[in-house]
Amino acid sequence: MLNRLLLLLLCSAPVVAADSVFDQPNLAAWCIVPFDANKRGPEERAAMLEKLGFTKFVYDYRKEHIPQWDDELNALKKHHVELMGWWFPGALNDEAKSALELFKKHDVHPQLWISGSGEPIAVKDAAEQTARIAKEVARFKPICEAAAAQGCQVGIYNHGGWGGEPENALAVTVALKAQGIKNIGIVYNLHHGHGHLDRLAKVLPTLLPHLLCVNLNGMDIDGEAKGRKILPLGAGTEDVKVLRIIRASGYNGPIGILNHTNEDAEGRLHDNLDGLKWLVPQLDDNLPGPKPKYRTWDEAKAKAAAAQPGPATKAGGVPSLSEDFGKALSGGLVIDGKPDFRTLPFSIECRTKLDRKDRYNILVACNSKSASTHWELYTHAGRGTLALFMPGRGGDYDSKINICDGKWHNLVASVSDQLVTLWIDGKNVFEKPTGAAGPVKHASAENIAFGQLVEGTIGCDGLVDDVRLSRGVMKPRPGNSPRLRMDNTLGLWSFDDLGAAVAKVVAPEPVSFTPDLPPLNKADNQHWHEFVNRDRVFDFYTKQALHFMKQKPMPELIAPFPGVDGGQQGHWGNQNDQTTWKDGRFGSSDLGSVFSGVFKGAGLIIPKGICVRF
Repeated sequence: MLNRLLLLLLCSAPVVAADSVFDQPNLAAWCIVPFDANKRGPEERAAMLEKLGFTKFVYDYRKEHIPQWDDELNALKKHHVELMGWWFPGALNDEAKSALELFKKHDVHPQLWISGSGEPIAVKDAAEQTARIAKEVARFKPICEAAAAQGCQVGIYNHGGWGGEPENALAVTVALKAQGIKNIGIVYNLHHGHGHLDRLAKVLPTLLPHLLCVNLNGMDIDGEAKGRKILPLGAGTEDVKVLRIIRASGYNGPIGILNHTNEDAEGRLHDNLDGLKWLVPQLDDNLPGPKPKYRTWDEAKAKAAAAQPGPATKAGGVPSLSEDFGKALSGGLVIDGKPDFRTLPFSIECRTKLDRKDRYNILVACNSKSASTHWELYTHAGRGTLALFMPGRGGDYDSKINICDGKWHNLVASVSDQLVTLWIDGKNVFEKPTGAAGPVKHASAENIAFGQLVEGTIGCDGLVDDVRLSRGVMKPRPGNSPRLRMDNTLGLWSFDDLGAAVAKVVAPEPVSFTPDLPPLNKADNQHWHEFVNRDRVFDFYTKQALHFMKQKPMPELIAPFPGVDGGQQGHWGNQNDQTTWKDGRFGSSDLGSVFSGVFKGAGLIIPKGICVRF
C-alpha cells in the first residue's frame, strides 16, 4: 500500500515549471569585465552582482586584468557569487596554466569557455570536414585533460566561423567523448547565432546532452546584418519565440545574461533582467505587461540610427582635388583582398572630401564587419569625427576631430601591436595603445572596400581618393602630390580607371619556387663552388621556366628571383650573414665620393639610390 501511495505521489507531483530555467538563481552574468563603461574593479563588480541578485558569474578578461585575478576571486567569495565560468585561452599556454593554478589555489571549479575554430565555414569536401574535426579534437584534448585534474568542465563556445556552427561544435564534442574525454560540452550564444535562428528549434535538442550554458540575447530576424546584433531582452522581435524554443527543448542548465556592449554593465544587466521578467509570462500566451523602461537602450534612437547609414551607391569617377589626382571615387567599390591587408602592422592613407556628418561615412573597410579581422576607417554619425574601428583589437579609436566640412583632408591611420595613431592633414591628432587581440573570427572571404562597408549596408556621402595601404607604421609625407608605390606598399588605388583599380588587386598570388643552387652548366661557371658563391642561386629564371613549362595548366604568376633589389639574398645569397658582410669591413671601406646601389635606411628601401659625399 505504501509503495502504491509513493508511486501515486510521484506520478501526481507537479513537474518543475519549465520556465524556472529563467528564474534568478539560475542566471549567470557574462561579458561585464572588459565590457563596462564604468570600468569597475573586482570589489565594485562583485558588489554590483550581489546587488542585482546574481549568484553566478562567468569571467572574461584582457591582459590588463590578469594582475587582478586573486582580488577578483576573493571579492566574489566575499559577496557570495559563484565563479561559474571562465573565458579560457584556446591553447594550454602559460596564461592558461596560470589560470588553472589560480583555480587550485582558490579551490574553484569553473567551466572553461573556449572559442571554437574561427576558420571559414565552408569546407571543400568530407575529407576536409573530417580533418577539421580531428584538428579541433587535438587542440581541445590536452586542455580537457588539464581541466579534469582541477575538476573543471570545458565548453566549446560558438564565436563565429566553422567552429561557431552548432553542428560542428557537436561533432567535435562527440569525437572527444569517443576518445574518453568526459568533461567536454557546449556553450551556446544567441548573439553569435543570428544565422542559426531559422533552425534553432531543430538544432537545440541535438545539443541538449552536451549543453553547459545558454547565453540569451534580444533577437531579430537577420539582426546582425541589420546592425542589431546585441539587444536587451524584450527589444527583439523573436524573443518570445526563442525562449519558447529553449523551454520546449527541456534544457534546465544555467542561463547567461550578458552586457557585451560599451554601456554601463549594471544598467545593461538590469535591463536584461527586466526584459526577461517581461517576456516569461508571455511564453504561456499571457498578455504582456508594460514594456520595461530600459536604462541603456532607446528603441527610437536605435531605429533612427539604423535608418541613418546611407547604403552604398554605384561606383563612379569624378574630378578629384586637382588635375594631378585625376578622378576620385564617388560611391562604393568592393574588390578582392588579401590576408596581408588585415595583418598588423599596417598603415592606411587616403584623401577625402565629405559633405555631411549626420550619417556614417565609410572611407576604407577591410573584410565583413562580423569578422574580428575587420577594420574600417570612417566618420561617426552626428559628429563627423574621424575614427578607426577594429573589433578584434580594442574596438573604436575616435579622433574627436570633425572632418565632414566639405573640404579635402589628407588622412593617415597606422596600427601596430602597440599603438594606433591617426593623422589629419599632417597633424597627429590621436594616439592610443592597441587593444589586446581576442579570439579570431575570419571573414568568409578576403575583401577590401572603398566608400562603403564590404557588405554594402553603409556608404559614404563624399569622395575618396589616393588610397594607399602599406606594411608597417607610416607617417604623413610632405607635399601635395599623389602617393606613389613603395617597397612596403600592399595596395595603391587612384580610381582614375575603376576597371584598372580592380585589376590591380585581383592578380593571383605568385607560385613559389625553390631551385637547387648549382648552375645548369657547371663548365660555364668554373668558380661556382668557390666560397663566395656558397649560397648563390645560379640560373634561377631558366630553372624556373624549365620547371613550370612541364605543368599543365601553367600557373598564372610565378615568383621573382629572391635577391637583388629589396630581396633577402642580395646578388650572391649571403650578404646578410654575420661573419662575411656584417663585421664592419664594408662600412669602413673608402668607397669614393659617389656610391650607387640599393639604399636601406629609416624604414625605406631605395632600389637605385645615389649617395654623394661632399
